[in-house]
Amino acid sequence: MLWLYSKEHERIALLKRASDVHIISTLSDGDKELVFDYRKDGRYRQDIECEGYILTQTDEYVIKDIESGDTSDTVTAKLNLEELEGKTFPEGFKTTFYTFVQCMEVALEGTGWTVKECNVLKRRTIKRDEGANVLDVIKQCISTYKIEIVYDTINKTISAYEHIGSDRGRYIMETLNLRKLSVGKNTYDFCTQLYPIGKDGLTIESVNGGKKYIENFTYCSKKMMKTWIDRRYTDPSSLLEDAVYKLEEMAKPYATYEADVTDLAKQSEVYKNILDYALGDTLTLVSKTEKVKEKQRIVKMTEYPKNPEKNTCELSSTRKTFADIQKAETEDLSEAVSDVTETAEEQSNDYANQLFETLSDDVEAVRVAVVKLEEKVDGMNTDAQITEINANIKSMTESMTSLTETVSKHEERLTAVEGVVETVKTQSEDIATLKTDMQQVKQDIVDIRAAVVDVTKSVSEIKEAVNQQGTQLEEISKKIDKLHPADTGTEEGGEGDGTETTT
Repeated sequence: MLWLYSKEHERIALLKRASDVHIISTLSDGDKELVFDYRKDGRYRQDIECEGYILTQTDEYVIKDIESGDTSDTVTAKLNLEELEGKTFPEGFKTTFYTFVQCMEVALEGTGWTVKECNVLKRRTIKRDEGANVLDVIKQCISTYKIEIVYDTINKTISAYEHIGSDRGRYIMETLNLRKLSVGKNTYDFCTQLYPIGKDGLTIESVNGGKKYIENFTYCSKKMMKTWIDRRYTDPSSLLEDAVYKLEEMAKPYATYEADVTDLAKQSEVYKNILDYALGDTLTLVSKTEKVKEKQRIVKMTEYPKNPEKNTCELSSTRKTFADIQKAETEDLSEAVSDVTETAEEQSNDYANQLFETLSDDVEAVRVAVVKLEEKVDGMNTDAQITEINANIKSMTESMTSLTETVSKHEERLTAVEGVVETVKTQSEDIATLKTDMQQVKQDIVDIRAAVVDVTKSVSEIKEAVNQQGTQLEEISKKIDKLHPADTGTEEGGEGDGTETTT
């Protein structure tokens, strides 16, 4: 059932004369493609236009291509994801250490789309450059979260899974449902001896009976050695274990399979619950001719609703190669390093800004206090003022001590942040820039401390000036006492005997 809609999304008609209708579903990106032929003498041929819509029982499509043939036109339509393609992020898109659902809540806002199901709980950082749209963000999520997507274009929902499909014990066999099998084999990376090297020249002789290389002659007895270098290995046992796994693959021909499979379950009720399969399912491929028995996964399907006997599927090996595993580990490590780096950068920048604001305020407060103190020293003429200034100096000294303690605490926090950065740096050289920034922050603190020392020195100089003024006042007081001696109860020049004398 194909319903035709105009570019303005107005329903036109049911395309009953559409032929060779088939839908191509792809596992890697969750996309689907609808293809059909429509006769040139068909009633609605002129109504079929690019950017028009086709509605099926399960999905809505947008017409993207029309190719004219001798007697009919071939129409190709893609899933209707217009709302996802229409929302762009002019300044770029970024979510830091979010789950997929949280990331989609940000990206899908205002599109009318929502997340229906998701069994993925891992957290990752998603970042896209300027001009990216929501669909670009979703594609990045597929790669970063390592998920598989299902779009529901009728209800405008997205579902995300770690693994679509299952292994229900289905078989693909010659004389049953395997129409054609193409097997490709090559030995371009073939070797029977492997010399592994880890970090700083690490080798395996300490855990391999004194030998620095390993051997595998299960396929043939040729002696062909290759060197494998991976600087991430620091333990000889781990290096040996993975070298054995790698050589197991390299010591035999590499094989690829392409199968043309008949969908018997769609043709007969007899096979409905025996040989049915769906996108993402795992099947066992068996071929006596090619001497093959291996698990394969359906990664692409072409379905003919009106002619199920024409259904086909494309297979991919479920067994990951050593290179695949290492690539996935490297990507996970890079993402983790990126997350930690970005988080450390943000924290260090925020912390540095707070530190500068705090220290700047403290230094400014000291400066104002020094100015006030200088003004008081300039107008000083009594012992009471000296006492007050000394009290102020004591208060300022306590403030300077508190400020010094604050600086020390900030330095301890910076040291902790630097420790995190140093840890991450062992995983990636990209964090060198962050360390440089932290060193700059530390240098700025050193400069601030130098400024604080200068202020302390100024306070000391002021205190010394105050003491000198106090000494001068004492000398002046002594001179005054000599000129006007105080009345002590005796005649001038005489000595008192303890009795009152009248002058």
